[in-house]
Amino acid sequence: MKFEEQGSLTRNGQRVWRDFSAALQQLLTEQAFEKITVQTLCQRANYPRATFYNYFYDKYDLLDGCWAQLMTYCGFDQVRENVTQATLVACFDQLYQLLAAQQPYLQQVLRHNSSALLPAQLQTYMVRTNQVLFKGTRLDTGQVPLPLAIAHCYASIFLVLKWIFLENHPTTLAQAHQYLAVLDAQYWQPSH
Repeated sequence: MKFEEQGSLTRNGQRVWRDFSAALQQLLTEQAFEKITVQTLCQRANYPRATFYNYFYDKYDLLDGCWAQLMTYCGFDQVRENVTQATLVACFDQLYQLLAAQQPYLQQVLRHNSSALLPAQLQTYMVRTNQVLFKGTRLDTGQVPLPLAIAHCYASIFLVLKWIFLENHPTTLAQAHQYLAVLDAQYWQPSH
């Protein structure tokens, strides 16, 4: 992400980031991501296009920034420092609870974004950014290329979350853990 390449953000930079992030989140409830333009983002955030391009390469870069923010909120940045099954389960739990709390927002977003683009973008972001995270873990067996193993693990996670929250199958967190363990026993063995 362009703004990460520039180092830590100033207070003004943090405000610009928050404003563009909020603009994207609002616009997703009104129209499909594919139809959102940089111009529309700039109008909603009340900044000129030059400011947008000072911080982001394009709208996909902004979306990656939003995914990074989500992953930080759910604790995935802490997993980088301590890769254990317990920390992965804790991150999944936080993501589950966030999606449960944001169900009305998700429904609004899905009303305009019924394609699989947004979940696919998140999954791609997570695979790309977490290859280093999983090096030397049970995913890194050498039998399967690590990026493929990570994609498989995240695909299982997203499949369960999609089924619960996007396809509206209310499920308890304990049931979600059980589904993951059955779907992906080699990689996902939450402790009970």
